[in-house]
Amino acid sequence: DSGEIDPSFAARLQETVQAFASEGVYVFLDAHQDALCTTNGGEGFPWWITAKMQDTAGWLNKSYITSPDHPLRLAIPDFLQEILTLSGLPIPSVKLADESDPDPWRAYSVGGNAGNPAYMNVGNVSMRLNNCDSAWGEGTLILSAQVQNAAHRFWNSHASPKERQAYFEPYLNFVRFLCSIWEANSNVVAVELFNEPPIGGLPSFVKAMACRRDLFSFYSAVLEALDDDSEPTKAPLA
Repeated sequence: DSGEIDPSFAARLQETVQAFASEGVYVFLDAHQDALCTTNGGEGFPWWITAKMQDTAGWLNKSYITSPDHPLRLAIPDFLQEILTLSGLPIPSVKLADESDPDPWRAYSVGGNAGNPAYMNVGNVSMRLNNCDSAWGEGTLILSAQVQNAAHRFWNSHASPKERQAYFEPYLNFVRFLCSIWEANSNVVAVELFNEPPIGGLPSFVKAMACRRDLFSFYSAVLEALDDDSEPTKAPLA
């Protein structure tokens, strides 16, 4: 959780890029994510990012991971779900593989001692019911409290010294690493900073409505930081 690039990952990525180059294929490096992290049923952030958010959640104890203490749930309050459902709007629901299981979110959870959290998205059977194709179409994970809280906090991480060091700087190091791959390989055409960034801030409509502004401020902070480097990157960024 130091934010340093794993040498084995770096070697695999370079090998993959070179394999494409040998076949004359151009590559677009995409910082991909779905539901931000495996601890939320998706992929993208290393799991220690959301685990650290949970450890520093403060007295409100918002949910940033899925675990026995923080079961997967929608960010939309129950009463509002009922109103929206009665109004004819489709609202997804969190599903359990076994309704009789007293602890469905322990397997592969952070601190659960029941599997590596890096594989919770595929190892936890209840999570698999909520990240299958139909659940993605319904928006179950994107509307979860875990994703909404983590997204809002991450988009604003550049603005606070502690948050910047904990989350923004490790992300910047990853972007710098991707840019170095562009510099070293002529078949890499560009780097995408963040694929399909989710909205964040629900159930607060004020925070959710400000999410795009927060996201643009986040992108601006990334570009400013890269420009301030002793050797600013020349990689095309998307």
